[in-house]
Amino acid sequence: MLTKSVELGSRLIPLPFEDTPDYRRMIANIYASMWGSHPTVWEMHVINRQFVEFEGVSAIPATKHCVAQALRADVLADMLGLRPALTHELVAGVLLTDSYKAEKRRYMNRVSPSWDSYAEAQRLAKASWVDSGMFSPNVITIASSVAHETLLDMEQICDGKFDHLCQDPFTIARLVAHYVDDISRNHDWVEEAGEHGNMLDLRMQHNARNPAYAQLNEEGRLCLRQEAVDAGLPRYFTGYETTYEAQARVGHRVERVLARLIGRRFDLYVEPIDLPVIVDNSIRGGMIDLMRA
Repeated sequence: MLTKSVELGSRLIPLPFEDTPDYRRMIANIYASMWGSHPTVWEMHVINRQFVEFEGVSAIPATKHCVAQALRADVLADMLGLRPALTHELVAGVLLTDSYKAEKRRYMNRVSPSWDSYAEAQRLAKASWVDSGMFSPNVITIASSVAHETLLDMEQICDGKFDHLCQDPFTIARLVAHYVDDISRNHDWVEEAGEHGNMLDLRMQHNARNPAYAQLNEEGRLCLRQEAVDAGLPRYFTGYETTYEAQARVGHRVERVLARLIGRRFDLYVEPIDLPVIVDNSIRGGMIDLMRA
């Protein structure tokens, strides 16, 4: 499957049965199977009121978004040769990532969206996971490895010695969690790379245009810079990048590292910009095999 996906990396494999009843049943079964393998994460989504409208907010799309990310994480774990136990933790962490989405939106409806309020919402999300007692520290760390809050951490990982990273599968799992969040928009398939970049670029450009994220985006110029200075690492953020500009740049660094890790394992070159399509081709190819079985 990997070789075929790499060969077709720049183009999505067509799904001739897409938007048919059989396709929709298959998607529903895939989603149900994913949640069946991680019932405690499903319970966390329920506890955090993802499925009920409260204060004008529900987050059913965010729960579907988590599954789309988890499917991609599962594919990357296989490509990277992660062991089953770590893959299980990785997928659980990715499914957990947006389990507080509804509560975050309710919180944002009560306060002004800003760098500080988003940080507080993330703190509350993590507290809900820890206080539940349902998840290991590894799963919580993986779930917390996404978005702008982890950019400085991702920069340092990408600057580390590659040979050392190859011997650190848990850190590789964290890179995967960060990356699948970067390339996943709603629960849609990725788009092929074009003049505006690949799916990672398109997602960050979409976020930057969202008026709800305008303050968060601009505050990144100062806040990312200050975070780096406080950590004694001023070289990482100069203050010229907005939040989503920085997230796109760092996301591509993570993308290149993952492509290199996969290439090393299989002794082939993986074009980094095509990695989102390569991943989705693996999922789509598996669906085609199921339809033919």
